[in-house]
Amino acid sequence: MPTTTPTQAISVFWDAHPEISTLFPGGTYYSGEAPDEVTTMPYAVLLEVSSTTMDLTTANRLINHVYQFTCMADNLVQAESLALAIAVAFDRATLTMSGGDILHCLATDTHWMLGVGLGIGGQDCWVCYTELELLVAR
Repeated sequence: MPTTTPTQAISVFWDAHPEISTLFPGGTYYSGEAPDEVTTMPYAVLLEVSSTTMDLTTANRLINHVYQFTCMADNLVQAESLALAIAVAFDRATLTMSGGDILHCLATDTHWMLGVGLGIGGQDCWVCYTELELLVAR
């Protein structure tokens, strides 16, 4: 599958790494937002937080994409271990997009909070997230 966006490159990387994908029911995550009604726990959501471009020369530029993987689980220990597993898998990984664009990935610290109403049936759950910085040289 050709990967034309960083989001698609993240998806290809996720699918190729069962050490993270098998931690979630169905082996997948939600992109953009979770469904209105959650039916399985734990689950993860991927969001693009920001994207900035820096022109290095007239022919080259660097694009810094920041993504956030948010993990929801019934308890704090599980939510944190899921976010840490994602951070470890993606940290210093090299992802490739079509056209030869290379994405160098760095994971940041994980953060947690109580997710009010984000669990099954509107129950509260624990939320832990990690941010990924993807640098693209073009």
